[in-house]
Amino acid sequence: MTNQELYKFPSIGQFRNAVKDVRHFNPSAKIPFQGTVKVHGTNAAVVIEPDGSVRYQSRSRIITPEDDNFGFAAWAEKLIDIFKEFTFEGSTVVLHGEFAGKGIQKGVAISDVEKFFYIFAAVARYPDGTKVDVFNQLISPEDCRILLSTDVYEEYITIDFAFPEASQNKLAEMTEAVEKECPVGKWLGVSGAGEGIVWAATMPDWSIARFKVKGQKHSVSKVKELAQVDPEKVASVQKFIEYAATEGRLEQALQEVCEGDADRGKLGAFLKWVSSDVNKEEADVLETNGLTMKDVGKALSIKGREWFFAQESI
Repeated sequence: MTNQELYKFPSIGQFRNAVKDVRHFNPSAKIPFQGTVKVHGTNAAVVIEPDGSVRYQSRSRIITPEDDNFGFAAWAEKLIDIFKEFTFEGSTVVLHGEFAGKGIQKGVAISDVEKFFYIFAAVARYPDGTKVDVFNQLISPEDCRILLSTDVYEEYITIDFAFPEASQNKLAEMTEAVEKECPVGKWLGVSGAGEGIVWAATMPDWSIARFKVKGQKHSVSKVKELAQVDPEKVASVQKFIEYAATEGRLEQALQEVCEGDADRGKLGAFLKWVSSDVNKEEADVLETNGLTMKDVGKALSIKGREWFFAQESI
């Protein structure tokens, strides 16, 4: 065995965490996401070294059949020849997944099936430090309890991070459907509750953007359910921003606060001026549309920030 390094899979946050992270880099990004079922088991990984040796991990440590975690290493050792087929020449391949089934977790459909390994990520690591996502190059093995997440369930949604609230109801609806009838359980021949959905950005530039949404009824979950929002209110906010954050108002703010020069050191003052002016001049419009500054403040700030940064390159 050539290496004993532990390859941890990064933790996956909630929707609000993804919104914060994406907006840090691009407040108005529109990103397509792929959703797969979140399986309720125990995190595990299989590591295939360039010399063909195979070893196993839990979330936090290297495990063996003699020093195991829920029996995963002992279970996987019986399928070692199948795992050796997941190779990419010259690299260490790490198959990240969830080990689930009878005796591992309770309260979901898959608690009633024989143990299986559900692979949701695969990375080829090369000696020069290069890491390549090879998940989409994997071929599902036949007649065994090894599943690829995308073999079972795939959903897609594009999220506009300027107005992420507009996607919340759809995310909640899809989560509710999975919670009601777990696609992985159904695939394995049982009916019952699922845990939720994991969403991952499909654009390479946003590969770090991931989040999970768990169902309300999943009692083991510590993740707060995704709140439903009023789609009419979201649309109203969007229309108000288009109405209020005009080129003329933003240009006036730039002149008043920054003397026409988009100096990042004055960004805070610029945004404050825009907000104050909108609150003063458009209070009646807000009231007519059933909105408050609290409702529109974040979207107004994002629009103002995006416009301000665009002036730097002019």
